[in-house]
Amino acid sequence: MRKGQEDAAILAGTANPIAAYQEAIRLNPQVFWFHHRLGVAYETIGDATAALACYQQAVTLNPEAEQVHLKLGRLFRQQNDLSQAVHHYQRVLALNPGQQWVYKLVGTDLVKLDRHREAIPHLKQAIERDEPLAWVHFTLAEALIHENEWTAAVAAYREAIRLEGDDPWWHYKLGMALATIGDFEGAIASYQEAIARQPDTVSFQQKIGETLTAQGQFDRAIPHLQRAIELDPTPFQPYFILGQALFQTGEVEAACIHLEQARQRNPDHRPTQDWLQ
Repeated sequence: MRKGQEDAAILAGTANPIAAYQEAIRLNPQVFWFHHRLGVAYETIGDATAALACYQQAVTLNPEAEQVHLKLGRLFRQQNDLSQAVHHYQRVLALNPGQQWVYKLVGTDLVKLDRHREAIPHLKQAIERDEPLAWVHFTLAEALIHENEWTAAVAAYREAIRLEGDDPWWHYKLGMALATIGDFEGAIASYQEAIARQPDTVSFQQKIGETLTAQGQFDRAIPHLQRAIELDPTPFQPYFILGQALFQTGEVEAACIHLEQARQRNPDHRPTQDWLQ
């Protein structure tokens, strides 16, 4: 290294490291370390754009620089450029599969990018390699659903709830998954868990009412459908389902009133018209 380069490297730790590293790069642009340290200096003053450019040049010079790929992944993630973040985190895993926590980041970001099939093995690796985290199991369940792997999704939802079972939406989503695989009693129990935690959510009340009606449990369905309408009287569907349930329990006049309400809200819904004929 020439004397000017040595001086620049020394000055990099002083009052103006950015200028020092820029001078070092001008003198020898092929030194990976200079680009890396200049990126760190830019990050120190909050200039993420300049830091990204420096780190990208650094990994061009040294593609196996694991720590720089980590920094690029973090910065791209902060800027919500998830595709680039995933690219660099995957390079980290290729270089060092032991970076356990990176599997979680890659899996989560791939789900956000709707790349669910790619996300699933990363999330499974995260679960196998690291401490159990409820949100990782929940994210895995969401990815599995998009790939129509409903039975596996049920297991993932259940594990998420076992680890951290207070989120009513997790119980609701477990219920929907259970209903999809034909476990309607399990679905109803899950909807009840959701309602116990958050009783004033229209979706919870409507879904349990729909499921109970479909299972012929009309007396149990009616109060949930009535509550859904109380919470939000605008959608037609709760009126339609409640009309059916009331009709099946012999309350024909009340059934017709609710079916008429459904028709007013959705005049083109043929099943409502058929029930009213």
